[in-house]
Amino acid sequence: MKMLNFVKMQIYMKRILFIFYLFVILVVAVSCSEDATQSRLDDIATIVCTFPDSAKKELESMDESELTTEWHRAYHALLECESEYFSKCTFDDSTYAIAAEYFQQEKNSTTSQRMEFELLDIYKKIYTNPAESMYRLLEMEKHIDAFSNPHFKAMLESFILIIYYNNREYEKMLKHAYKELKYAEEGKIISRIVNSKFHVGIAYKNMGKLDSAYVNYCCYKKYEQDLDSTMLFLAYHNIAALLRNIKSPDDNEIILALQNSLKYNTAKDDSAKTYMLIADYYYNINKKEKADSFLSIFYNSIRNDDYCSFYNISWTLSNYYEKIGNMDSANKYKGEILKYRVKLDSVIRAGRTVEITHQSEMEDIEEDSLTKLEAIGVVSVVLIGGLLCYIVVYRRKRNKLKKEYDTCIENLDKALVELDVIRNKEKESRKIIASELHKHRSEVKKLTEIADMYSVKLLVMLTKKNIPTSDLPLSYPSIYMIASTMCTENQTKAVIL
Repeated sequence: MKMLNFVKMQIYMKRILFIFYLFVILVVAVSCSEDATQSRLDDIATIVCTFPDSAKKELESMDESELTTEWHRAYHALLECESEYFSKCTFDDSTYAIAAEYFQQEKNSTTSQRMEFELLDIYKKIYTNPAESMYRLLEMEKHIDAFSNPHFKAMLESFILIIYYNNREYEKMLKHAYKELKYAEEGKIISRIVNSKFHVGIAYKNMGKLDSAYVNYCCYKKYEQDLDSTMLFLAYHNIAALLRNIKSPDDNEIILALQNSLKYNTAKDDSAKTYMLIADYYYNINKKEKADSFLSIFYNSIRNDDYCSFYNISWTLSNYYEKIGNMDSANKYKGEILKYRVKLDSVIRAGRTVEITHQSEMEDIEEDSLTKLEAIGVVSVVLIGGLLCYIVVYRRKRNKLKKEYDTCIENLDKALVELDVIRNKEKESRKIIASELHKHRSEVKKLTEIADMYSVKLLVMLTKKNIPTSDLPLSYPSIYMIASTMCTENQTKAVIL
């Protein structure tokens, strides 16, 4: 029975281990799959600006099962929108919504990716809400170096110059067109460099500097074989618009440029302005039927919020009807001119209000910075002044203490010299005393010897004469004591000396 339970337990443990191994393998497989998906999306991100068509094909080839996380789906949607933009196509709203749901919440993404999404968001609103777009673009321009790719920097500057163009602020447009050109040259893509030069030329044309405009417009001729149909359409369209200002309105070169422009373009919105120029050309040469047919195409193609184009075509029609004597129609289109002029002015005022507000905010920030700098300067001056005063006081005290120290050292040196003199005198005195003491001891010794001799002689003499000692005035001991006392007194005097 126990053996049977043991076998069952072994089988049960093996099943658990097998399930555990399967789980580990599944986790590793999912992790590797996610890493592979992330790596593939990163590779696509490196080519989306330079080769948007190839990036688009790569994105389309990815299966939905590969996009296992919310981040991968959002990243894929962002790249898809960018590939559509750089391919000059309109990106799908549903794809945009996937990216918006993720990046608007500022989840796990880089600053560059969030700013890239914001550019796409502005792109959808740049014509419908230019004032808000301008504010957001100017705010983004403060952090333009956060972009990981110069193409997005150029994209930002191109959006700003579009708004300035619509506001007819051509000097400001020119400034940002040159910024766009700088970033386009960093990206080293010919079509974007040429497009940036077109923007520079448009600014010069509207500022009345036609020679500079013509030079920038004609830059396409050097790279004509390398440009796509969209860029060639823009080149011929710009040349035709410029020729209307340089040559007579009925010049055949104008219509040839316009026809070439249409040949290279099929986009409805972009071709509308070309149809407007063709209609204007035929009105100028009094071919009303052809002009009306192109005018009809223009009205069917143009955006409803393109007030500048409506203003220009109304001006063309007013001049045409005034020229042929149809004043009712001329006055009608003069009214249209005023209507679109008011709308343009309102857009311009809104844009300028935003710009002034932004500039005011920048000035306030700058003023706050200056105030802070002034406060820091005052505090720094006070601290430096206090430090200098402390240094002066410290140096004075130090100099005073140094002088006192020098004086003490000098006095000590003098005292040591005097002490050496005294010590030398003391040594000499001790030598003299020792010499005198030795001398007196010698004298005492001599006196003692003399006294002894005298005593002996006296005793001998007394003995010879038989004189009793009691009759002597002094006994021998007394005589000896007198001699000793005399010697002691002499020694004491010597010591005192």
